[in-house]
Amino acid sequence: MFKVSSYVTNMEFFLTVIGVVMVVGGMPWFLSPQGVKKMLLQILPLPEHTMRSMGFVLMLAGLLTVYIASNYFA
Repeated sequence: MFKVSSYVTNMEFFLTVIGVVMVVGGMPWFLSPQGVKKMLLQILPLPEHTMRSMGFVLMLAGLLTVYIASNYFA
């Protein structure tokens, strides 16, 4: 069974991570909306397999970052 304090700490951490992702994800839209539009227009003609590959590489990079952070900085 979960300890209440452990659950609260985990939920606090999870919500903090979601908040940081939202802030970082929103920065380009706030700082340069025109640049985001140009970037999206450049992405539109890309084939789906290229976009899936880019997404997969980004997910692996994120997992590697989490792994490094949890094993080397904990």
